[in-house]
Amino acid sequence: MKKILLLFSILFTLTVSAQKKSELIAQVARLQKELDSTKSVVAKAEREASSSKTFAEEKERQLKDLQAANTALLQNLNNFAEVSKRNTTNATRALETLDKKEAQINTITDVFAKNDSLAVQVVGKAKGTLGDGPQLGIGERSIGISYPVTSFFTDYKAKQLTAEGQATAERLAAFFANYPNYNIVVEGLSNTGDFDLTGAQANIIAFAINKAGVEISRISSAGRDGGFKDGFLFRMEPQFDQFYSMVKDQFKN
Repeated sequence: MKKILLLFSILFTLTVSAQKKSELIAQVARLQKELDSTKSVVAKAEREASSSKTFAEEKERQLKDLQAANTALLQNLNNFAEVSKRNTTNATRALETLDKKEAQINTITDVFAKNDSLAVQVVGKAKGTLGDGPQLGIGERSIGISYPVTSFFTDYKAKQLTAEGQATAERLAAFFANYPNYNIVVEGLSNTGDFDLTGAQANIIAFAINKAGVEISRISSAGRDGGFKDGFLFRMEPQFDQFYSMVKDQFKN
């Protein structure tokens, strides 16, 4: 009986031990599974962390690149604004200069236009004042009034004005006095080449015109080749010294 109880006790103990071992094995298997699952989660988390780190680093790099690009853009905008400001200033100055030059040119053009207009008026009045004796014309730089030799002298060798010549000189002087802005050039025209004689006659007429009231500073005389013509040519020329002085004053600035 005792042997049976002992045997039964041993069998019971072995059964309990086997059961506990089986439970332990099952528990170990369960823990291993949980460990493997945890490792998997950890590995995934590490991969995600690594990916997040890489993503964060890439975004940080992109941010730095964007900041650098923004800085460069702002600098370029500032440079562009400065250049634009300078260009605007230069353009304004250029326009002011052009306006000034245009005003200067308009002034000169107006002077020429007024001279041309006045020349036409002078010729018109000369026809009414001096009669039909002289020939009148407008050249590039002057108004021309032509007389034959016999309007002043008995012939081309004479050195004294006739009464008619003196009267003609006085009519010319009265006419020239109305246009103080013109200088008078008295030219003796020769078709023989005797310029000294025609020059002397031109000087006699110039003296008579001066004596009749025209300032000597406005009068000059000379003899020149008349080609196939002789006689006297009175050229009324604008006072170019005053004109050039005006132009110089216009453009010196």
